[in-house]
Amino acid sequence: MIKYIKFIEKGLFFCCLLLLSFPAAPVTWESYNYPTSYICHMDSTGQLLANVSPPENRQWNMVSGLADPNGISFESVNNPGMYLRHYNYKLRLESVSDSIGYEDATFFMRDGLADSSWTSFESYTISRTTISATKTACCVSIRSPRTWRSRTPLSVRLMKI
Repeated sequence: MIKYIKFIEKGLFFCCLLLLSFPAAPVTWESYNYPTSYICHMDSTGQLLANVSPPENRQWNMVSGLADPNGISFESVNNPGMYLRHYNYKLRLESVSDSIGYEDATFFMRDGLADSSWTSFESYTISRTTISATKTACCVSIRSPRTWRSRTPLSVRLMKI
């Protein structure tokens, strides 16, 4: 179970992510910008698709971050031991065995950039970048007004299968 606690201390707003335990069941992540499209993998690349075959390609085991236990990593349901990671700003599904791979496969959950009731995923290795999407491709991009218009950061919500 993933729980958020929001609190105010000395007039400042804080959001604390408590990773008590992750859901035992796989989860899917729906795009805020492209409803009914999900983060998935196809041919070892991270993609954003509505119709995925097999459907397990859009299902993820959410595990503690490989590089930082305060983060999360996306482990493929149908390819155990393979994780969604970024390489040259593009998302790929790969097995990781070194510190660079662990870092590239770790993300921090943040309040959604498009809607704070959803979630955005910030890269562990490249500050100010989040998982983003075009109509079909997933990547990491810098949150800036110009990038926001052309490649909107992906805000997602947790959906039980």
